[in-house]
Amino acid sequence: MIEFTLVVTAIVLMIVFLRVGETKALPSPLVINRVGQYHAVLAPMLNLAQPLLESISCRLGEQDRQSGNTPPLYFKVSDSEVRAHGEESYLLAVTLRDGMLYFQATAPQGKEQHLATIQTFSEAELSHHPDSRPYSDAAQAALVAATHAAANQRGATFISLEP
Repeated sequence: MIEFTLVVTAIVLMIVFLRVGETKALPSPLVINRVGQYHAVLAPMLNLAQPLLESISCRLGEQDRQSGNTPPLYFKVSDSEVRAHGEESYLLAVTLRDGMLYFQATAPQGKEQHLATIQTFSEAELSHHPDSRPYSDAAQAALVAATHAAANQRGATFISLEP
């Protein structure tokens, strides 16, 4: 009888503590480094944007990565995964430097200062990863195409923020 009680208790504890398939928004910033693919810095509660970033990274071919650097591209993103956890939209910066993608995501601050908010956040992060090659129009076009294809696949909406 004791063995049965222990087994039932263990199963109940596993169910309570291991809720499979439930991803929670994290209250702290998150840094993701996929060596050779991308480096992402996500503000609190934006860890749920990771699948979109993975999709963008997978869509950018090796030839596109090696064709040159890009200036930072800034977007306001509406993503159903993130919206389901209380954020209407978030701001995303995407840059290609030396074959590596750099993502920065943060929540909007105020109603009309989206570009200034993401530029400040992005520049602070990218200061650790300086440009070493010139910008390439072909790399920029490939990055924009990969970003929009990933957004379409995931049902997200990207609005470009022009500097």
